[in-house]
Amino acid sequence: MTKKRRIIFIVVCLIIIVGICSFVIWLNHEPSSPSSDAIETETKKKQELKIEVDGTNVTVKNAVPIISDFDNREGGEAVIPDFYNTGADLTQPMLTPEYYVQEGYLEKRENDYVMKLQSSSFDEETLLFENIFFADLPLFLANNNQVSPTGTIEFRNCYFSEGINLTNDIQKQLIFTNCDFLTEPVSASNSQFYHCKFYESYGDALQIGANVILQDSYIFNNGLGDPEKYHSDGIQIAGFGHTDAHNISIDNVRIEMPRVYPHYGHNSAMLIKMDMANGYDMSFKNMILNGGAFTLYLVPTDYEMKDLHFENLRFGNTSEWGPVYTNESLGNVDGWAGQEVINCDMQSTVYVSSVRKEDGSFIFCATNETEASRKLRVETDLGVTTIEVPPVLTVKQAQKKKASYEAMNIDLPFEVAAGSWIKIYDGKELIRYKNFAE
Repeated sequence: MTKKRRIIFIVVCLIIIVGICSFVIWLNHEPSSPSSDAIETETKKKQELKIEVDGTNVTVKNAVPIISDFDNREGGEAVIPDFYNTGADLTQPMLTPEYYVQEGYLEKRENDYVMKLQSSSFDEETLLFENIFFADLPLFLANNNQVSPTGTIEFRNCYFSEGINLTNDIQKQLIFTNCDFLTEPVSASNSQFYHCKFYESYGDALQIGANVILQDSYIFNNGLGDPEKYHSDGIQIAGFGHTDAHNISIDNVRIEMPRVYPHYGHNSAMLIKMDMANGYDMSFKNMILNGGAFTLYLVPTDYEMKDLHFENLRFGNTSEWGPVYTNESLGNVDGWAGQEVINCDMQSTVYVSSVRKEDGSFIFCATNETEASRKLRVETDLGVTTIEVPPVLTVKQAQKKKASYEAMNIDLPFEVAAGSWIKIYDGKELIRYKNFAE
């Protein structure tokens, strides 16, 4: 063989070897994080709803089915809330508010729908409003003090795209289950919220007065307005109209409030500052808090603040100035402004929220609010794979990239072949398990 032919032969062999290696690597590639563009496209797609109205019936196109992840909550550790397991399931047949106008429970005015609670129909012990799609006007509840305080008014699987105004004179207990709240802050007393979603408001997401339960719910991407005009907290507790804030229970609630382009106006994930009344008897458990200038802003004032209990809170890495701010100038320096604090720390692992089975695949959402990329070991009855989860962008990274909320690496979707069950580990720690055969 001539020298020239030997060189050609060697080159051809190298090309074949490289090709075989590339093919083997392709066959055994590990799932990787989707790009920011892909994430943003998916998020826009799931939130760009197309509405078709036929009489009082509403059909919503591009809606995402909601997973019932919290059914067995008492049987073990609570599932972390996210976009896919909280809020209204708009794939269900929905109704316009006009349906309840015709039934005599609502009245349509120029700027809102009003629920006239002085109506004799509200003397019933329990009233259920289900599958209402408030697309163009907010709901206003009036004259609560003119009806019997016994019984409940429940909203189930409702979508409030223009907010809801709950006056401070609530008498009956209000219950919201699997509801969406957009655009405007929700101010609530004597209210219970389960599996709800609060997002894309210009100001605060939820302003809490007294006698409120918030459980298994998700608050995210609020603060869309100009910070010169809007104050934007995820949860704000300051007292309403000189009525003490008390009897408040918040459990398994996740708040994502990173300061993102274009306004960077997200103030705090949770603010507790008694500006208008005293605050006492409050419990905050099993929360994930991320973002804001300070993530938790806890400040005593001239009003009394006591008997606050914080337990199992985890803080993400995207606050601008730090996870917790307390005003120690009043000498109240034990714990957080003198309150009880148990097992509260920075997030140390990736967390996996919803897991769903779709078209032969397990799809799960993972968020890494630590400081570096982390690898997850994913086991199913079909095999084992390793997935790398990049960290959520820091404030500096987000500002440099002019990142929108959708590009922050929050709730990244990952996909593996589906069997009957899935276990996900961060290091040796099991962070998520779901058995679809049970």
